[in-house]
Amino acid sequence: MTLQPLRPSHAAAVASCHTACLRGLLSELGTAVATAFYGAAAGLPETVALVATAAAQPVGFVAGSLRPDGYYRRVALAAPLAVGGRLAARLAVRPALLRHLLAGGEAASTVPELLFLAVAPSQRGQGLGATLCAAFEEALQARGATCYELAVEADNAAAIGFYEHRGLQRVATLTEFGLPRYRYRWSAP
Repeated sequence: MTLQPLRPSHAAAVASCHTACLRGLLSELGTAVATAFYGAAAGLPETVALVATAAAQPVGFVAGSLRPDGYYRRVALAAPLAVGGRLAARLAVRPALLRHLLAGGEAASTVPELLFLAVAPSQRGQGLGATLCAAFEEALQARGATCYELAVEADNAAAIGFYEHRGLQRVATLTEFGLPRYRYRWSAP
């Protein structure tokens, strides 16, 4: 198992893992939009993302931003034709997703944020999620950050248990994309 920074060449495999393992708007928008998203995100300096590979195949990833306020907009602007074009095509097929986009909005936080963590089903239960989180924390600290936050859907008991076991503290309850979520914070010891 190796960990490496997200590169554009990882985008399709990471997008497939994302849409297979995670719920939420990016998954609902589909693999093509997620591929464009990760390809563009890989080129932004504020992106902190690592990909776990086994036998040269991605088996998990963690992705976040040092500057979450306006991050999704900056990703879209980094590759407007790829992200915007694929998004428009997906919305044409599933116009109800527009309601979720409009209900969501951008994070107002300036605290670094872990946005996505996914591990392939075949790799779960082996500590890869914890390894990815620890590597994410190290990468943030190497760039001067001493904390990060994340949001978990309120009905995702497995993720809530995982993050609470890792010592993250629940700091808020909020609604994002029309769903109740808990906000958690990690601070460096």
